[in-house]
Amino acid sequence: MFRYHNSSDSPARRELLESTSKRLPLIVGSLTFMAASAAATAGYAWLAGPLLGSLEGSRLSVASQTAIEQTKIFPSLSWTQIVAALIFLGLFRALSETARAHLSSRLQLSVVREIRGKVLGHVLRLEPLTLLQWPQGEIASRVQVEVHGVRTLLHLGFAQGIRSILLATALAIVALRVDTALAIPGLIVLPLAVAVIAVGARPARKLQRELLGAESRVVADSAEAIDGAAVLRAYDATAARAAQIDRAAAESERRGVRTETWGTVASPLVELAAALGIAAVFALAWATRSNLDLASSGTVLVALILMYRPLHGLAQSIFGWSSGLASLDRLDELLRLPAREAPEGSVHETKVRTLALQGLSFGYADRPVLKAADVRFAAGELVVVTGPSGAGKSTLLAVLAGILGPTEGTVTIDGAPVTTDSRTKMTAWMPQTPTLFHDTVVANITLGDPHPSRDRALEAAKRAGLDSFVMARPNGYDGLLLEGGSDLSAGERQRVTLARALYRQAPILLLDEPTSALDGVQEANVLRVCQEHANLGCIVIVATHRDDFLRHADRVLKLRNATVVEWDERATNRMLH
Repeated sequence: MFRYHNSSDSPARRELLESTSKRLPLIVGSLTFMAASAAATAGYAWLAGPLLGSLEGSRLSVASQTAIEQTKIFPSLSWTQIVAALIFLGLFRALSETARAHLSSRLQLSVVREIRGKVLGHVLRLEPLTLLQWPQGEIASRVQVEVHGVRTLLHLGFAQGIRSILLATALAIVALRVDTALAIPGLIVLPLAVAVIAVGARPARKLQRELLGAESRVVADSAEAIDGAAVLRAYDATAARAAQIDRAAAESERRGVRTETWGTVASPLVELAAALGIAAVFALAWATRSNLDLASSGTVLVALILMYRPLHGLAQSIFGWSSGLASLDRLDELLRLPAREAPEGSVHETKVRTLALQGLSFGYADRPVLKAADVRFAAGELVVVTGPSGAGKSTLLAVLAGILGPTEGTVTIDGAPVTTDSRTKMTAWMPQTPTLFHDTVVANITLGDPHPSRDRALEAAKRAGLDSFVMARPNGYDGLLLEGGSDLSAGERQRVTLARALYRQAPILLLDEPTSALDGVQEANVLRVCQEHANLGCIVIVATHRDDFLRHADRVLKLRNATVVEWDERATNRMLH
């Protein structure tokens, strides 16, 4: 559904480039230690030939001495000096690799953390209607899976690729410098293998994208099943749901096998190229030289052998690059979705005299929920919005809260049109379904406040009827809630979210079915709180069909057939739907 073709305008690549460019010192440091490590490895090859020659005889051949003297390093060394130099190079390379790994890891993980934050920040600003188009858990699993793919791109595609190129280049320079004629046949074969791998890796991007999509589907389905485990058991649907997830996992397995199988083409090609290169060197040396120079031939051969590993790493980096690009493609799909900028500033606590809807319309796809609504709310009023289930009460409150934007019409405050962000800062919204987070009770109440007041939170909690059951819990208000507040009853969750709305101290209070899970005593307390809030000069709008609210409201609005009408009746002995 959300598939885009590749283009030069890639928000994921742009974010990756910006995040990486901020860390120039880490990049320079990593490249410096990569080059140092490559130089040390090239030193192994350079010294290997003279070591073989010195072990074969007490002196190097004239050709070997000439080749070494031309480099102006180690003009005449005994085998003990060469061994000491090799040990030094080994220690130097170990230190360089350690420093390189440290800086490279810091670079990769800090970039990944920033990318994850940017993607998550964008997702949290998506329009609710956009979020509804995605399967439950799909976006969260995609963020996790694709950000891991960005790490693969940085680690294999960039770090290992550059490191392999530096190392292979250093070894090639050594081989060419020692014996150009002998080195060329061996070096020609290896780049050809890498070129073949690069061409072969092109389908890997498509395969990896399909695999990532299948894995995200499995993660999302599993999360949905875990969240609904109790319902699945109650309806004896556990086995059926597990079978459905297993079918999705089987599809992921099939795509994974294809991707892994295609990726293994790199190793045999590099191994074949290395074998052919070494064989070419031996054949040329045997056919053209009556006296084999062990020092120069040994250096060239060792350089070719050592080159196998970086070339293998380069082949892996090509496939890692394709895999990472697939993740960036899928992140592009998220980052291209329309999102609103996060509202800046604190809650607007100035009193509001009037709130009005003028010709306001809203709908989901082809289903209209509100049609040309004209409603006015005044300060000091307790207004109840009622109507049958699904009539649009929750939608109306979400529009007033700035969560949803109207398709037509305007919302005005004190006669002036206001944006969705302005409405958000002027309202305290309690949704019908309580949303709590894995944090302390007091942190859930002060949600969004950069400078939370504990005294104000405790006062709001007492007004919402929280104090008795919270203080009976371990650690009281500082006790952690389970994810989603699953360790609380439905009524307790409602009271926590009511306390959150009261803590905000906004001039407009919007409550969506605030007493649906409360008993009579708690319902009477919520009604009293709403009346007190209105008496302070605030606008209080409650979506409900409970009798007490209908009887005691200053005004009642009725939603039916996408229209809003004033309704003066009061239900005394029955619920109205």
